[in-house]
Amino acid sequence: MVLHDDDLFEESRDSSSANESRDRHEYDRAIKENRAIADSVDDESKIFVIHPSLESSLGIGRHASNKPKRVMEELGNLDLDEIPPSLREAVEQMFS
Repeated sequence: MVLHDDDLFEESRDSSSANESRDRHEYDRAIKENRAIADSVDDESKIFVIHPSLESSLGIGRHASNKPKRVMEELGNLDLDEIPPSLREAVEQMFS
C-alpha cells in the first residue's frame, strides 16, 4: 500500500507567480514523481493520494517549519469522519 501527497499545488501552475520558475520546476517534478510511484505499484487500488498534500488538507501552510508536529496535533483533534478521505481509506484498508 502507498499513501502519498501528489504535491500538485495550483499556484505552481500560475504563470503570474513571483517564483514562476521554481514553481514550474516543483510542479514538473511532482508530475514525474507521481508517475514513478504509480509505475512502481502493481495494484492501483493500493495507491492512496492526498491532493495536494496532507498538511494543506489540514489547513497547515505549505512551508510551515513545524509541519510534522502540526500534522499530529491536527489529526489528534479530528473525529474519524473529518479525516481527509484518502488517508481514511488507506487506514481502513490497512485494518480490513
